[in-house]
Order: sequence, then C-alpha cells, then structure tokens
Amino acid sequence: MEVEGFTFVNQNLTKVDCYEGTKSCMRIELGDEWIARCEKPKVSAFLADGAKCDDKQYFNKCTVVDTMLGNSSLFCCCSTDYCNKSAASHILPMITLISVIAICRVDSATSMSTRIAMGLKGTPIQNTVLLWQQSTMIVAYLFIALIVANTAVVQSRGFSLSADPPCNDLGDYCESIKESCNEPDNASLMLAHCPKTCNMCHLIKTE
Repeated sequence: MEVEGFTFVNQNLTKVDCYEGTKSCMRIELGDEWIARCEKPKVSAFLADGAKCDDKQYFNKCTVVDTMLGNSSLFCCCSTDYCNKSAASHILPMITLISVIAICRVDSATSMSTRIAMGLKGTPIQNTVLLWQQSTMIVAYLFIALIVANTAVVQSRGFSLSADPPCNDLGDYCESIKESCNEPDNASLMLAHCPKTCNMCHLIKTE
C-alpha cells in the first residue's frame, strides 16, 4: 500500500488508532511491535503546540505527546515531498536566471564593441560617458548575478541539511533516551521506514 503524506507511531496493541480525518490505515508488524500508517491524519492532534506536519519546520521532527489512550508516545512527521526534494530544484531556476542575464549582458557588450570598432560618433566626453555607463551596467549585472548565485547555493544547502539530519540524528536521540529506561516494557527501540528516503528511529515510551 502506498502511503500518502505522513507516518506516525503508536504502541496500542489492540487497535490501529488513526483518529478522525484519516482515509485509510494499515498495520505493519515489526516483531512484537507495530506501526500504524495512515493517509492524511490530523497531525495537529499529535503535536503539543497544535502545529501541523505540513509546516516545513516540523517535517521529520518528533514530539512526545499524551494520546487519548493515556500513553506518552513519540509522534514523528515525515513528508515524502520534503524528503525527496534536492538542491537541484532550487539551483536550476537560479542558473536559468543567471544565464539570461549573462546573455543579455554579452549581447550588450558585443553591440558596444561593434560601435567602438566602427567609431563612436559624438564628443569625447559623450563617448566616455557612454562607455562608463555600459561598463557600470555590466559590472552591476555581474554583481547581482553573483549575489543570486550565492543565495541559491546557501538556500539549497540549508534545505538539504534541514531535510537530512533529523532522520539521522533521531537515532542518537533514541539511544540517549533508551539508556534511561530500565524496564523493557517501558521502552522499545524500532526502526520505521519513513517514505522513500529517510530511515527514522522511533522510540515509543509508555507510562
């Protein structure tokens, strides 16, 4: 079954708790544990501050909440689209824009060179001013292109970094909590496959 949207984890062994608003659910057995995957759940019910998983800052992030069943569980949001987006999706439009600017500037410079080769008509002052204006415009456009390119690289790196570490760092987070759990019944560590690209470690802790 292709799961659309988000994944959440629950340790209720009697029923799949998908709440109102979900389209369909499936139960995945993982040894003694299981995870419930639901299409389009009301994730706001899981996050303590009422935020939704479709807010970018909550993608691949987890929070411990009290469920309707009286358990404290770690719920995780993961968006397939967010996990799969690459830096290229942000850089390509910028490259296109820079290319257009460069072509326009080269065309302008070529026209100017042609005029110079044919001999500028006008006073020396007018010719000097014209050359200065053209040179300034070319430098200005190149400067703007550099700023745009630098911004694109920074944004793409930031997007990529924000997409990947939560999936990786969560394992260490789970391990650190696991050390504080003495009773096997109080905590269990399992791996859940987050859609497409992310492998997330979910710690389920019941009170």
